[in-house]
Amino acid sequence: MLDYLACCLELLLIFIRKPENQRWLFIASPVVLLVGFVMKSLLYFVFIQVFFLFILTYWRPAWIMDFSNWTNLRKNNFVVKYLQVGDFTFCYAERGKPSDSSSSILFLHGLSASKEMWFPMVTAIPSDRHVVLLDMPGHGKSTQKIDFSYSFMNQASRVAQFVIASGLGTKPFHLIGISMGGGVAIAYAATHPRDVSKLSLLCPAGCADWDKADYMQDVKKGLITTGAGMMPINFREQEKVFPYLFYMTGKKIPSLHGNEKSDYMKDIESGRIVTDSGKMPLNAEEQHKAFRYMFYMPKGFKLPRMYSWLAFEITKSKRPIHGKVSNDLEADVNNKALHKYFPKITSPTLVLWGKHDRLVHPSGADVLKAALPKCEVHMLHKCGHTISYDRPFKALKLILKFDES
Repeated sequence: MLDYLACCLELLLIFIRKPENQRWLFIASPVVLLVGFVMKSLLYFVFIQVFFLFILTYWRPAWIMDFSNWTNLRKNNFVVKYLQVGDFTFCYAERGKPSDSSSSILFLHGLSASKEMWFPMVTAIPSDRHVVLLDMPGHGKSTQKIDFSYSFMNQASRVAQFVIASGLGTKPFHLIGISMGGGVAIAYAATHPRDVSKLSLLCPAGCADWDKADYMQDVKKGLITTGAGMMPINFREQEKVFPYLFYMTGKKIPSLHGNEKSDYMKDIESGRIVTDSGKMPLNAEEQHKAFRYMFYMPKGFKLPRMYSWLAFEITKSKRPIHGKVSNDLEADVNNKALHKYFPKITSPTLVLWGKHDRLVHPSGADVLKAALPKCEVHMLHKCGHTISYDRPFKALKLILKFDES
């Protein structure tokens, strides 16, 4: 290395000694110094920004998420609005306006999520469609009161209040719900049949037995430690939850037989996942375990622990209210409260379910197909519980085709 540097220095001195080169060196020197100064300044700027982002991510991860959500909303021409109805303030994102040529679309998200979970799907919806993404009561930026009941029926009643106050119910609309939102959508469609032109259900909660889920099995077994509402108690427990959210190639595909328990429930029972009283992972470590029940992950893929930590920290302050919602819904699921509403659903219904869903057992698709006469069912391959992330474009393609039929 020293010989190489000495050789380079010698060549430079030879170059400088020549008179015809000294003029070019005189011109080039300020340019080189200026470029060096600019590059140095840029490096300092980048270093400061990265350092600031790292500190902000550690101390205020929710700010990073809020900024990301804001940019996604702006980029896709959504406007965030607030609507006060009785005891609740509803936060929702809206794009476009109602049209005589097409129906509006109302999206209801899942437990412990928010309206932003629909971003991977709604970005591909034609821009001329009127789309509304609602933060369900107890979630997102909507009112969160821990002393209220968040059963499927109560949530459906609140959605009805929002529909009336927002003017969405002036003509029938397409109602889409996932997981918890799917259960609420079932209750709404059964009690307000004139409002719903089409009903799309993505792995809806309340159709299959709650304890069939792999996640619930693992919580009962103590494999995931959870706190209130079975939310993870820390980062390590949060980490365990990821595999319940994504589908992982190589994992056993849950049986579609109605008596089979889902992997999540089995792992809870076996102690592999530790949860709280609401069957939410107790901490970030348990959360990391649970994610494998929710999303599709290629074989050998290892989710960085940073995701588990962020997911836990961002939702940590909302664990009590999400736990309360989880407990209220679990009571409904165990009592099969939604089943009595199945015969009252008159709108054409589309059911999408991930074949590898380990959080809400896929046997619920068979239950709906048998109960609803106008029901179209699609089981999605390489798809876990969170369809809007695992197979957003496939799901949207089926939904839009169903919407146009």
